[in-house]
Order: sequence, then C-alpha cells, then structure tokens
Amino acid sequence: MFTTTESRRILVVGMISLIAGGGAAMGWIWRSPQRERARDERAMRAVLGQPAFLETDSAFTEDGRRVSLVQETRDAIVVVVDTYCLACRLNVRAYHAALDTVRTRGLKMRFLLSNDSSEAAQYARLLRAPDAVLRVDGATIDRLRVSAVPTTFAIEPGGRVGRRWEGVPRFGEQRAVP
Repeated sequence: MFTTTESRRILVVGMISLIAGGGAAMGWIWRSPQRERARDERAMRAVLGQPAFLETDSAFTEDGRRVSLVQETRDAIVVVVDTYCLACRLNVRAYHAALDTVRTRGLKMRFLLSNDSSEAAQYARLLRAPDAVLRVDGATIDRLRVSAVPTTFAIEPGGRVGRRWEGVPRFGEQRAVP
C-alpha cells in the first residue's frame, strides 16, 4: 500500500483538485447564460423611458461638422453600429431600405459609430447615406448600455428611449423589449 507521506500527498493533491474544480464549477454557475441574459435585460429596461442623450452630447458628421445629438436623434430610429461588426456590414442593404422607408414616413434614421472619422466615412459611403452616419465618443454609447452591435433604439419625440432591440434588426418584424 502507500506510506504515510505518500498518502498525505495524495490526500492533499485530491483536496486541492476538489477545491479548484469546485471553484471552476461555481464560476461557471455564477456566469451562466441565464444570469447573463437577465443582466442584459435589466440593462435594456434601465434605458427605456430615459433621455437618450444629454443636451451637451454632440456628434460629428462625415464632413466633420459638430451637431447636437439631441436634435439629430429626436423622433428617430438610432442604430449603434461598428465597422468591425460583420453583421453591421452585411446588412447595409437592409439598412438602406429601412432608411428609405423611415424617410418616407417623415422620420429620421441615424447610425452611430465610435470609430475614427475615416472608418465612419467609409461606412457612410457603404450605406450611401452620408447624412445618416454620426460619429460619437464611447462614453455616449456606454450611457445607452450597448453591450452588442448592432443595437437599435426608437427615440420618441420628447427625446426619450421608447424601444430598444439588440442584434440585426428586421424592421417591421422586430420584437422590442417592453
């Protein structure tokens, strides 16, 4: 059999493995998909009914003009995109069609990016709508609690967030978080 020293080593190694394995299992449980979804849903609900932007928030157009985000996004559909996002690039045609539909209804649609000006200009050319793309700082997007792109917001006439959708929007089919 084992000597006393070998038995102690085996016991110690076994206990350490048990503790480490239990800690890893607790970490997995702590960060379970259900908990992540619940956290994301709480974040989504936290912005609903809140002012979308502060009066001091500004953005830059493709040609470098500074504009007020409050004025540019009031009564608008706002989509937060990023140039590294494959879904944001692949769905440019759907965005362009939605942009035309929204404009015919007398509304605005704005695309917010936190990239540098050359990447924002490239996305505006890809979208074929230079007036719809606005470059903002990361803090503005953080206040909207955006954790994934694309994320779409419906901004009410009063400037408050009315609805929010995560993922690739299917305009007309999308189920919003109430």
